[in-house]
Amino acid sequence: MGRVTLIRQITFFVCLAVTVTAEVVRLPSAELRHKVSLHGIVLLPASKDRIAFLRIGEGDPGSWLRVGSVLGTFRVAEIQRDMVVLSNSSGEREEIMLSGSTIGDSRLETSPAQVIPPSAYSPEWINSRANPMVFRALPIPREISERWGQLSAKDRAEVASWYQKHGWNLEVEAGEGYFSARFSNQYTEERKVIVAAKLEKFRASLTDTQREEYENLRQASVVVNSRGSDVDAVELAQRWQRFRNGLKPAQGSAILTISDFTRRD
Repeated sequence: MGRVTLIRQITFFVCLAVTVTAEVVRLPSAELRHKVSLHGIVLLPASKDRIAFLRIGEGDPGSWLRVGSVLGTFRVAEIQRDMVVLSNSSGEREEIMLSGSTIGDSRLETSPAQVIPPSAYSPEWINSRANPMVFRALPIPREISERWGQLSAKDRAEVASWYQKHGWNLEVEAGEGYFSARFSNQYTEERKVIVAAKLEKFRASLTDTQREEYENLRQASVVVNSRGSDVDAVELAQRWQRFRNGLKPAQGSAILTISDFTRRD
């Protein structure tokens, strides 16, 4: 078994002799103008196969794709060490680097960096949107999970290290015919502190009447969510809307980002 080698920010390689079935990702044409980003690459030199984890836009959960897979109007033509090459029926070929690209005007255009990102793998980077796993860990490729028992202890440790660098602890239970992977975030408590501080600041900006209504709405939300009543949910949504309509612009913006630990005041 070859040694798992970490390459750059979010690429790792595993020597496994397996075959990956081509997957088709069908996307509405409107979504083809969203951001395409490359979050992980696994090279399988023993079988001469390669897979890459790609997303289109923040709402896309992403997919592990192989050469030949379809991504919108493009097809995965090549998977290299730090990039994926896409091609379409017109013969256009575009490279998706780890920094991401944007689809526009029937072709891909590299997105210019707007800000200087924090150093990769630093706590600031892990808790920022620059980290492709800031909200959830990427799934372990099936080609790795199915052969977990054949990996050496050192190989397994390097896979776990790859996730740790993105802020996740990995625990695996595996045996004959089963594999279970659990992820726990390393910064859960720190993130709770940030959210609590933002919540307290927002509460302090409210009048006594607003603060009372806000707490009532929060409690009502818990009750409605436990009941699952559509009627109650509609009424609650209307109450929330009336509450937000009475906020100042700064308060209206703050209430939308209270739970977003990546944005600090």
